[in-house]
Amino acid sequence: MHISPGVRWVLRIGTAVALAFIYIPLIVIGIYAFNESRSQAWPIDGFTLEWFDRAVNNPGVRDAFWTSIRAALGASTASSAARRSRS
Repeated sequence: MHISPGVRWVLRIGTAVALAFIYIPLIVIGIYAFNESRSQAWPIDGFTLEWFDRAVNNPGVRDAFWTSIRAALGASTASSAARRSRS
């Protein structure tokens, strides 16, 4: 299949826009995770790791994290078992 150079550029631009739409908000949230202030204003007042300390020391967050890990391991195990049974 031959794709013309114009179509190739349109696809590249579309891909770049789609990836920017996905990743730019994630980057902004990541930057705000280190924000010293409780309010989200630009520019950021200062950088801190306080929010990560609070998350690590919060039993609800830890329980949710370990539940996610167990769910991921269970799904991976079930997927591997199903794949092996087909072979």
